[in-house]
Amino acid sequence: MSSSVVVVPRGHWISAWFLLLFAVPVVRVDDVDHPARWGQPTEITVEPGSHRVGVGARYHGTRSAVGIGGAESSFVVAEQQRLLLDARNGFFNHDPFRVTERSIGALR
Repeated sequence: MSSSVVVVPRGHWISAWFLLLFAVPVVRVDDVDHPARWGQPTEITVEPGSHRVGVGARYHGTRSAVGIGGAESSFVVAEQQRLLLDARNGFFNHDPFRVTERSIGALR
């Protein structure tokens, strides 16, 4: 089993409908963007050690992801660990996503 980071991107309950219609989530691990789906786990294989993780939204028809720059957090991934993270944006769609470690339990 290799080490990995698993991120579940979600929108704020007030503005999530807008993101679901007009944007797709992007998970950035160590400056590499990975496509994601709202509310679905995105698993990225990583080497053990410290990694920068950020989540943002890319509006349809654009190339840059909104909200990633100020929201990256560092996490340490142990050998053969599957680090589970939640990411949720703020009240406004342009607010950075807050990435937090999920407590042990099943992905929902």
